[in-house]
Amino acid sequence: LEQVLRTLRQRYPTFGGAMGWEYFNALPGGVDRPWEWVANMGRVLRTPLPPAPFQPQMPIRPYGQPATQPLPPAPHAFPAESVKTLQDLGFSHQQAIAALNMTCGNVEYAAGLLFQD
Repeated sequence: LEQVLRTLRQRYPTFGGAMGWEYFNALPGGVDRPWEWVANMGRVLRTPLPPAPFQPQMPIRPYGQPATQPLPPAPHAFPAESVKTLQDLGFSHQQAIAALNMTCGNVEYAAGLLFQD
């Protein structure tokens, strides 16, 4: 029970309340000396938590610097010819796929959409 309470405190820093409510809400029953149970809960809830272990963050890539590993192209159901047509007009593979997605695969509408930007 103590480990569960510690975990709850780590996840929810404001967990806990007026001492004693835990006993009555838990309805433990069969405890001869409930004040010991309440004292134990109070000790667990009020003892300072040890600092969390250090977890290194992912490095942040400066703006404008290329990613170390490019993302793989997203799978799509459009004919390669449709994508190539839009790429021949000067748009990237990603732009072509996005435009085809927005126009349900209609190449003419996709080109019009891309030229609007």
